[in-house]
Amino acid sequence: MINKTLPSTTYLKDYKKPDYLIEQVHIRFELFEDKTIVTTVMQIIPNTEMTTSPLILNGHKLELKELVLDGKEVSKENFIVSDHFLHLYKVPNKKFCLQI
Repeated sequence: MINKTLPSTTYLKDYKKPDYLIEQVHIRFELFEDKTIVTTVMQIIPNTEMTTSPLILNGHKLELKELVLDGKEVSKENFIVSDHFLHLYKVPNKKFCLQI
């Protein structure tokens, strides 16, 4: 049996200004017979001067191999990975580079 989830309605009044803006994205795909490796490098800037919100990125059933923030590996206590999201805490309050 196929589980089909119906899309939900999102109204304009429910939108809020995003906490972060992705200024630039570079994506590299490495295709193999049994897997695909995707490397993403993003330039991200906070959308407010003093945001304290975590950076939340969507993803579905992905296996995280590496997480690098401004050239340094992110410690495991600074992020959470679930089946649908990556939550990254303690991000800089200035432009930064994130590699996944």
